[in-house]
Amino acid sequence: MPRAKIQVAMDDADFAYLFDNAAEWGPKWEDLTITGRFRSPARDTIDTGWKWAYWFGGNHAAVLLARGFLDAWGHAYQVITDEGSDGGWVILTDYAWTEGP
Repeated sequence: MPRAKIQVAMDDADFAYLFDNAAEWGPKWEDLTITGRFRSPARDTIDTGWKWAYWFGGNHAAVLLARGFLDAWGHAYQVITDEGSDGGWVILTDYAWTEGP
């Protein structure tokens, strides 16, 4: 089935309601990435150069909205899964929600 485009107006405060947890990302997470806690469904490697990680649990709809928000503001990101928590979704990005778009 083809994907449908929808339009949703969001600001950074709305973005903050989408995720369950956030943390600074970076090389400190590399060991956990190597041991398999984090997996990338779309590619083989997980970039530890991102600044932030946002956890969405199993809420794929929230991931779709967050991706749309980041795309709209021109922020790059990588979607991965966290196999060490609830198996949920994580978005890595340089966007810090407290700064606004």
